[in-house]
This record gives sequence, structure tokens and C-alpha cells, in this order.
Amino acid sequence: MSWLRDLRDKEPPEPMKPIGIIVIGNLAPDRHDLPKEKVRKALKREQFKTVNLGVSVSPEDFLSLAFENKANIIAISINTNKAKENLEKFIGLCEPLGPVLPYIIIGGSAVTIEDARKYGIIYGDSAEEAVKIAKSLVKGKKE
Repeated sequence: MSWLRDLRDKEPPEPMKPIGIIVIGNLAPDRHDLPKEKVRKALKREQFKTVNLGVSVSPEDFLSLAFENKANIIAISINTNKAKENLEKFIGLCEPLGPVLPYIIIGGSAVTIEDARKYGIIYGDSAEEAVKIAKSLVKGKKE
């Protein structure tokens, strides 16, 4: 069934009428691209415009690029303990922004639902769950 895997791994087309905009990347210094890419492609297949920030993205760049792209959602992949340590810095930058902040979703092997609860953000443990969460969030878009 390698043809099925190849089809799944193929880059989805850009959505004609995106249902939302998501900036997605790995929080610095995380360079584990594969889990983030699986989520990004799943979101794109479900008609989200995804802005791929890449790997080892600083907390400051996540925020500035989210606002630059008018994102509804910031999706952060965290697969190392060093990146998890940067989550607190990211949240500290977010606190003064309050209601203008896009929704924040985290996932990855170094974080848990308890980490998300600690910071008042959203946790997804799979690409499928990320899609489900993102769809529910854009129904009540922050303007």
C-alpha cells in the first residue's frame, strides 16, 4: 500500500476558499519536521490556509507572523524538552495581547494536555484531532 502512503504524503493543493488561516511551526529549537508536516497537510486538506513557519521558530516570530498573516490559529509543534522550555516565554509574550490573540494549539511528543491547561491554551494529540479542534474554533472566529 505504498501508493496510499504516497498519496497521503503528497502536498495538498491550496484551498480556493479557505475556512481559516493557521500559522504552524516548531517552537525553537525543535527541528522535528515530520510531525508538524503531518498536521499541516491534514489541515490544508480540510481547506485551511496553512502558513508553514518551518522549524526552530522563535516565540517572537510565531507572534509577529501570526499577526502579519491575519491568522485565526497558531499551531505549535513541541517535540523536545528545550522547545517546551520556550513555551513559557511564548506565553509570556502573549499575555499582554489578550483578546486580539489568535487561538493557540500545541501538540507534540514533549507536551501534554496538562501543559496546555497550565497556560490556558488548547492541546491536540494527533493530526485528526488538530483538524477537529481547528474546525470548531473557526466556527466562532475571533475578529
